Amino acid sequence: MDLEINYLKNKRGLFVFSDPGGAKPLLAFIKNHGLKDFKVISDRKYDFFLDFGINVINFKNENIEKIIKDFNPDYILSGTSYTSKIELRFINQAKKLNVDTYSYIDHYTNYKERFILDNQYVFPKNIILIDKIAEEIAIKTKLSAHSNLIVSNNFYHDFLRNWTPKTL
Repeated sequence: MDLEINYLKNKRGLFVFSDPGGAKPLLAFIKNHGLKDFKVISDRKYDFFLDFGINVINFKNENIEKIIKDFNPDYILSGTSYTSKIELRFINQAKKLNVDTYSYIDHYTNYKERFILDNQYVFPKNIILIDKIAEEIAIKTKLSAHSNLIVSNNFYHDFLRNWTPKTL
């Protein structure tokens, strides 16, 4: 696990998310590890973005292939939103361009359903899970047949351990 996460820290990353469950851990990953070479894209805006001090680019249905080619990331790390397909669209295009793909699952529900795009499964090369319980669920739902499973932790929880509010 640590070896894989360390690999991500030292490479150029494109982060993509939609819902807060993916947004907060991915922003925390960037902040906690002091990443320098990254871009963050979301199809939603949240006030909590300010807590991280990271620029999040608002995605408005632009050409995903062009975004990936122009930025030229070593990897894409996405959330796993249930109500948006932005992550799957980026994963699908990244795979066509031979860019490493990672998805972060921050929960214990609906694993396989989160990877359906246009009635087909789109799995990343790697799936990062929050703990051994999540890994057991991923194995039970056969995600391990499609993706490498990496057990880590909730990056947002690590962020919160050192977080202090800007206003009291």
